Amino acid sequence: MTSVEVVERRRPPSSLVRNDARIMGAVVAVLADAGWAGVTVASVARAAGLSPRPVQDRFPDRWAMAVGAWQQQVGPALEGALLELLESAGLEDDRLPRDRPAGPVLQLRAALESALDAAGLRHLIVGQLPEDLDDPLLEMNLALESALDAAGRADLMSLRAAGPSADWLANALGAFLRPGAELRAAAELLVVSAFNDDLAETVGSEVAHRVAAWCHPTGEHPEAAVSRAYLISIALGLLLSRTRQGAADLDLRDEARHLLDAFKNQSKPAVLPATRAEHLDDFLGFDTGDASLDALLRGTMEEVGRVGYEGATTAAIGRASGRSEGLVFARYPSKVELFVDATRRQHARNWRANEVFHQGIAAVHGPGIAEAVVIREFQRPDLRGYRAISLEQVRMALHDERLREVQWGELELLVAQALAEDPNWAAAGTPAHLHFSVAIGLGVTVLPILAPEAWLLPYDVVTVPLDEG
Repeated sequence: MTSVEVVERRRPPSSLVRNDARIMGAVVAVLADAGWAGVTVASVARAAGLSPRPVQDRFPDRWAMAVGAWQQQVGPALEGALLELLESAGLEDDRLPRDRPAGPVLQLRAALESALDAAGLRHLIVGQLPEDLDDPLLEMNLALESALDAAGRADLMSLRAAGPSADWLANALGAFLRPGAELRAAAELLVVSAFNDDLAETVGSEVAHRVAAWCHPTGEHPEAAVSRAYLISIALGLLLSRTRQGAADLDLRDEARHLLDAFKNQSKPAVLPATRAEHLDDFLGFDTGDASLDALLRGTMEEVGRVGYEGATTAAIGRASGRSEGLVFARYPSKVELFVDATRRQHARNWRANEVFHQGIAAVHGPGIAEAVVIREFQRPDLRGYRAISLEQVRMALHDERLREVQWGELELLVAQALAEDPNWAAAGTPAHLHFSVAIGLGVTVLPILAPEAWLLPYDVVTVPLDEG
């Protein structure tokens, strides 16, 4: 029985249904706070206030818990945040389905809304209540949390009422830069879905079909699809780069204005250079001068790309390297030290190779065209393995200080060198502008998980006006 079948089998009533809701809430909390590595039957049981037995009876492994969490909480939360994002920029498409199935506790919902209406607060929670939960107590709790959250951000409703604007867009992007538990959990599950077919199938069927429709390259209005794809990529990149120093304090309004201007003033699609990013074809090419070490580093990344960091054992790394497990511990005190070193060496090579590739195209065709080509290359279907490894490195850096230093240290060094060569280097700009550049670089590698055909979009219709603006 697959993880999807385990989750989708008929649920028993009463206390077991309530346990399901508690377990799913606990899975989300553990994912948000400890990451995928923290999700075990024992940790989820503790967070849910249950013994391990009912958790394991209902969800026999962590992948089944991940599938359930995505279906019940994480996927709907991500979809809702993305829809808010598109609406804030005037990019929603009324022709695409937006309805969600009603939940089984409509009477409770009506009573709650009536009480809030009588208190003059109902307007604050319109559109905020979840509609597909099975536990009335959990639904009431989440509804009250939504009401309190909305009351603390009462201006959001006025932003919505006023229509698309830089302020509303900045607010919607801020939900990804300063995410709640469900979006933090979404970041974890999006990345690790590369390592489990059941979770990948669930992500694809629950959210990706809608994102793929928003960003489809052969639709009636491909220019709008480009804007959606670019904006969603920025949001997903903000979600993954949220631990970069100073990121949480950024004011996003100026960047939101630039985006809206570019979306309104798109250029005509150009025939993009067919230049191939050949350095991505051999992104695991280590050259330390030590053949055994090169093989070990490459084998580490290949195994991580196959099963994820947590699934990669030192024995499997040894086999993937064509060496023994003993070589791992002869060279490194632990698996994490090996992974940190492999990541450091790979970043030092790839950050610079990416910049050289971009500069070479920009020198001939301009920065806007160069960025469009880079996006196309990073989203190529044949680079799924590259994206899986890169995103796993980013995900791990959310939770490990050493990897975070590697992840962002190389970037900061590259920025410093570029500014030393050209003090007016446009990519640096303001701190928010630089961070948006970082976010789009990460986000375009996430988008193919949700919209595999987005690599065919004419991104230059947005990147050129952004560069010229």
